[in-house]
Amino acid sequence: MSDTSINKQFETEFKNAFQSLYDRGIELIKSKFTTEDIPQLTIPEFNDWYQNILKDIKLGGFVDKSRFRKIIQHGNFGIPQPTGGFTVRMTKEDMISQYNKAIEGNSLMVMTEPFSKTFLGENPPYKYELFENSRNEKCGVYSNLDGASIKENKEMNLPSYRVIVFEVTKNEKTINIACWHGNSSGEGNIQALRDIIAWAITNNIHYVTGDSNITKKKSFEDFNKSADNSMRADYKDGITLEEFLNYEYPNYQKVCSTRIINKERTKMDIFMNNQIEKGELSSEVDGMFIIKIPPPMNVVSENFTAGGSTQSDPLIAFDTEYTDLTPILADHSVVKMDDTLNMFGDKFILLSATGTLMDDKKNGVFLKKNEWDSVDLVRFHENIGIPYTKAWIEIYNQWATIINRDPRLNKWGHQMLVDINTGKFITPVEPTTWRGGKLSKKIKTKQSKTKKRKRTKRKRTKRKRT
Repeated sequence: MSDTSINKQFETEFKNAFQSLYDRGIELIKSKFTTEDIPQLTIPEFNDWYQNILKDIKLGGFVDKSRFRKIIQHGNFGIPQPTGGFTVRMTKEDMISQYNKAIEGNSLMVMTEPFSKTFLGENPPYKYELFENSRNEKCGVYSNLDGASIKENKEMNLPSYRVIVFEVTKNEKTINIACWHGNSSGEGNIQALRDIIAWAITNNIHYVTGDSNITKKKSFEDFNKSADNSMRADYKDGITLEEFLNYEYPNYQKVCSTRIINKERTKMDIFMNNQIEKGELSSEVDGMFIIKIPPPMNVVSENFTAGGSTQSDPLIAFDTEYTDLTPILADHSVVKMDDTLNMFGDKFILLSATGTLMDDKKNGVFLKKNEWDSVDLVRFHENIGIPYTKAWIEIYNQWATIINRDPRLNKWGHQMLVDINTGKFITPVEPTTWRGGKLSKKIKTKQSKTKKRKRTKRKRTKRKRT
């Protein structure tokens, strides 16, 4: 049998194994749900479902067994998380009112991961603009500036850095604002922010703002992954965004988030939170920021100060009665800068926040009417979500047991069973990468080594005879 036929045979068997898991999962969904339990949403076809799993278990193009936990997440079969996986203690109307309250006064709020134009309702009290670059990344602008016009400056966008630029014109003055959303893993973000600030200085950008995703933990991981070792040695233990900016841009006017964002996910309910192994998450100061860019001629001056005042303790606008003990939705902090330089001839307040894709079907917090809005989430969680999740884990474990025992399928030598009470792997898994873009690569490698050993053995036998 040729190498090609063996590789093809394995890939076919591997796919067929997932077909059996899919079939049993679909049968479970149909037996559990009625129209009163959950909105009737389109269930994906097998090939789409299977390709999404392959995409999730690959890391850098290679299949990685430490990512096999992703397989079980697909047991929700595309039914979206109505609150993005997080526990939310407020209504959609409460949250909208918090956004409105945050920009009272002569204010403009810039949002990464913005919500859609319909989220705020048919007649929002203030003007909301939504901009999108060539990579389908978005920036939202919610403004309460009388007489101001706001439009995207597409010619200045930096898609490779996930930067969207828009201009605000008022009283015949125009300022350019760049919104940046850093890599969610944190990797490369410190150097990216350096590059963006250098670009902004020479391109008439007045403010850079957004979510840097530069945090103590992520910068520590970034330092240890950095191929060019571009980060300073004193960053090796991790650094917050505020520390980084104070070290490298001490004279710039800036404001960073100083609040710790507490996150809480719904436990053991694959529809409310498909990452069932995650409940309470570790917390750290997030990476929201605003930095005012000085004119180019002032950058060289060591005595340069941008002026104005900053609010070092950022406004928290998204929890009705915020206390340090009250968990708030991830990333819902607002940083605010009062610009006393009168850019428009009067007081101007710039805020940076995030909409957290609140009405996105896959990641959002609130979906449109007649879908999740009409569902009693507490009842659903207790009566449907938890029992279904445990039933799904039982099906998965039965399937995984077969995979574990079948040498034709389990090329990783890895036990894939999950604890039915916690959703975690029963045996912790160390990352082991299967070096190959295709599933068949390991077979080729194994056969190549076998042939090499046989050739070596023949040569040794021949030498002994001579």
